[in-house]
Amino acid sequence: MKEVIILISPDGELTIEAIGYNGDGCEAATEPYEKGLGKVSKRSFKSEYKLASSRTKSKSATRGGRTLR
Repeated sequence: MKEVIILISPDGELTIEAIGYNGDGCEAATEPYEKGLGKVSKRSFKSEYKLASSRTKSKSATRGGRTLR
């Protein structure tokens, strides 16, 4: 099952995570959320992303000077 999960920490930091997508598919899945939330300030890739059977990746964005991870 494919999912996009957005987690918000108590300090306002957001993490956008794509689950069930391969390679660049996760970027396409999270792009609309990134655009709505603000500029991406940090992007981190899980170890699975670099494998041929990659399934997850997380990204970070900034909105209004706050880091959205």
